[in-house]
Amino acid sequence: MSKSSILTVRLPTEVRRGVERLAAHLGHKPAQMGARLIEEGLRRRDFPQIDLRETAAGRVAYLAGTRLTVSWVTQQIRRYPSQ
Repeated sequence: MSKSSILTVRLPTEVRRGVERLAAHLGHKPAQMGARLIEEGLRRRDFPQIDLRETAAGRVAYLAGTRLTVSWVTQQIRRYPSQ
């Protein structure tokens, strides 16, 4: 289990309601959903060309603007190493 710490954040009421709705829809607690959204926002800032999409298999990373998963692209690169 990863370590965690507490951060108090003030949100506009509508944002809070949105987090609560999403958490209820996905079966998570609002605090867990808020932490996940913040973490994904930070990752998106560092890697803007990667989209995270909800699939039947869970959250999956895709190359932005394509239907290619990051894992598939990685497999192809490893299959054909440069010379």
